[in-house]
Amino acid sequence: MTLHVSVATRRAAPMHASLQARLRELSDAHGKLPRPPQAGRTIGLSAGRRA
Repeated sequence: MTLHVSVATRRAAPMHASLQARLRELSDAHGKLPRPPQAGRTIGLSAGRRA
């Protein structure tokens, strides 16, 4: 998930096509990498003190 924010308006804005293309290239490259053994594991959070 990505969210592009305009620095001029400080609001969500459409992402430039060249940036979308670069992110797609990176995503495709990462998709070819082996899955890390720790992927999919849960993260245990203690129910310790609350502020």
